[in-house]
Amino acid sequence: MIAAEVLARCGEPASRETRTEPVYAGRVNGGTHVVGTTTLELWVYERGSGRFKAQLTFEENQLTKIEYLDRQ
Repeated sequence: MIAAEVLARCGEPASRETRTEPVYAGRVNGGTHVVGTTTLELWVYERGSGRFKAQLTFEENQLTKIEYLDRQ
């Protein structure tokens, strides 16, 4: 799913964070090296009393992960 589809289904998140992270590739000798960067967006949805918050991770505008955070 892309970000626009999530917004259409779920509405605006309670918070958003954007970060740039390095992309690594393996070397023949077993090491790694940076080959570029990727942009991640983390959206947090409040899901109501007694329910875990949901954190959605988008990589280059594509939903890649959904995690449930601790209750508060």
